[in-house]
Amino acid sequence: VFEAAALARASAELASEGGRLEEALAAARRALQLALTASHDDTVVAEMYFSWEFKYAVYLPLGLPIIMPIFVALVRQLRRARDLRK
Repeated sequence: VFEAAALARASAELASEGGRLEEALAAARRALQLALTASHDDTVVAEMYFSWEFKYAVYLPLGLPIIMPIFVALVRQLRRARDLRK
């Protein structure tokens, strides 16, 4: 992982210097290869899957303030439409 980050930084520096684009591209390719290898390592993959309790603890406080007003507005519109039909 550290080597991938170092190669990514080196690639950016080589590209910003100008004229060394082939070396920058080679460093970027190697950094991508190392990063993908690291992301598929068994020690990392095990940490990528979280329990459903953790997911709810993270996403409910983010989603409820968005979903609840939409749900309430939808219910009100459906009631209004039902009342207009009568």
